[in-house]
Amino acid sequence: MSTEKINDMIAEMDALLTDPEVPVSGYAVSIIKNGKIAFERQQGFCRIDPNDPSHCYPMKVSTRYRIASISKVFTAIGIMRLFDQGLIDLDEDAGKYLGFPLRNPHYPDDIITPRMLLSHISSIRDGSAYSIPSKTHIKECFLPGGSFYCGGEHFAAPDGVHDMGPGGFYLYSNLNFGILGTIIELLSGQRFDHYMREQVLKPMGIGASFNLGDFDESGILDVSAIFKRFGDGVWDVSKPWCAQMDDYQGVVQPKNIISINNPDLGTANYEEDVTDYQVGTNGTIFSPQGGLRISAHELALAAVMFLNGGVAENGNRILSEEAVRQMTAPVWWYAPGKNNKDMDDSAHAYGTGLNIISTEIGEDHVIAEADDITIYGHTGSAYGLISACYFDPVTRSGFAYAFNGTGADHDLHKGNYCQRTIWHERMMTAIYRNFLRA
Repeated sequence: MSTEKINDMIAEMDALLTDPEVPVSGYAVSIIKNGKIAFERQQGFCRIDPNDPSHCYPMKVSTRYRIASISKVFTAIGIMRLFDQGLIDLDEDAGKYLGFPLRNPHYPDDIITPRMLLSHISSIRDGSAYSIPSKTHIKECFLPGGSFYCGGEHFAAPDGVHDMGPGGFYLYSNLNFGILGTIIELLSGQRFDHYMREQVLKPMGIGASFNLGDFDESGILDVSAIFKRFGDGVWDVSKPWCAQMDDYQGVVQPKNIISINNPDLGTANYEEDVTDYQVGTNGTIFSPQGGLRISAHELALAAVMFLNGGVAENGNRILSEEAVRQMTAPVWWYAPGKNNKDMDDSAHAYGTGLNIISTEIGEDHVIAEADDITIYGHTGSAYGLISACYFDPVTRSGFAYAFNGTGADHDLHKGNYCQRTIWHERMMTAIYRNFLRA
């Protein structure tokens, strides 16, 4: 690969920092080639003081972000660790593990399985909240009369056109992963954040966490704020960067104070003390769907683990080859007019916990000049952050990146040929055009 190609890639990435229409506050990227991390770059700032440039801190390889929905991949790895231990059957009734019946009242004879939860075909819906207070049992969302049942809003209802029951119809739901987080607690006997740190992250050599209180003085300094250009309650590219999340200024956070987040629903965050939390009652509080703080470098380490058939870069086996096969095998893919109502979601295909971008499976096209790829991973978006982590087992390549702030409304800046944002298209295309296919 030529130096010229690498310089072209860097120029395309750096151009986003000063783009007048779709600027970013900073980015970090890690690219994998031949099964190893081959390129990394960080630009922009993880803390910004518009009134004093000396208080702006640059991005580093160790900088971590609330990575949003890529967190789901790690929760899925947690489930698959239990699968490898023979503790969970992916096609069993999830209610067996939860200790209460998890059935859609509109389809009472159809079981909802862990695999359906992992691939968003469970018929579970987010409703008005998918993270609920710590002392509320998760069953309150799903049993009639429950304090968060809300007329059954967490279940899909027939629409007269589609089969909305468990097992076929796709609609992305964060609450699926709150259920899975609760199952992890019940089967492991550990609090979700503890299990993920000890059984998933540390064995991969990753110092990330679902609990901000796990970070010491140096660790909390590495947590980036998440930014928007925002003013008077609306996106405004002319405004200064404004921190929306995780602006801790290096202050260590208490271990048992958890922020309850429903960012996709626009609800306010609030904090709760989970010192007396009863394990196995409500995994939603640890944000298994989006609350992981992790760096782009650490995301790439997880991608390397998948490329190695479940073996981490440090030599630890995290998953069996069968678990990796289960995760990458297509479970759902888009069929027009059949199993997704209007394709307002960016996904066209899913495995067991992994999104699939493929022109062959689901006809998904994101990357210019690369219409023959099939890659596995996930994207993330919340509070202004945009992120992605994908791997290609055929070429043993992959990438991970995060923009820690975006300056324009994501809904108004979709890609040129897909439902994902222009930021994804430009970053993925730069990576493939100049590095992975150079």
